[in-house]
Amino acid sequence: MNINMCKYNPLRGASYIKLPKIISVKKAITNIKNKDNKCFLWSILAALHPQDKNSETISKYKEWENESYRHVSLKHFKLDPVHYYTTPGFAWNAMFRKTGIELELITDIDIYLMFEQGIRGGLSQCSIRYSKTNNKYIGEKYKKEQTEKTTPKYLLNLDANNLYGWGMCEYLPYKGFKWSDPDCFDTE
Repeated sequence: MNINMCKYNPLRGASYIKLPKIISVKKAITNIKNKDNKCFLWSILAALHPQDKNSETISKYKEWENESYRHVSLKHFKLDPVHYYTTPGFAWNAMFRKTGIELELITDIDIYLMFEQGIRGGLSQCSIRYSKTNNKYIGEKYKKEQTEKTTPKYLLNLDANNLYGWGMCEYLPYKGFKWSDPDCFDTE
């Protein structure tokens, strides 16, 4: 009779079993059900920060660097950034949470189409190809007899800087959208 004795060492959460070569080369094996030991998190860290020696030891990997950002977001905004695809989407909801503003639902199709067409951006300028002036301040080219018959014409060249920055500091409309009466404006 042969009796083989071996020390029984049950597997624990931090135990490591080498995978067969055919599975380990795929680099896509995770146990997502193992919530206690964060197997999925450590597999992502192993892919982001590969280790040369003792890669099975989880203490060699960096902690998740955005965890403090997540705690701050949960504390101040009561929003979890993990549930958002992009930071602008998270910031949009955080802004609503912080200000308490509720956007008005736009029911007028014309107002909606105006906003939809305004999303595209582009160049905004006022220009005329040719303009003739009779400015009395330009010197010898001024013709006094022409000016007496017509009103003087001047050219105004403005160079406005930081218009985008100024616009970003202004409040945005969020309710009370309606069309103004065109008779209120002088279009001449």
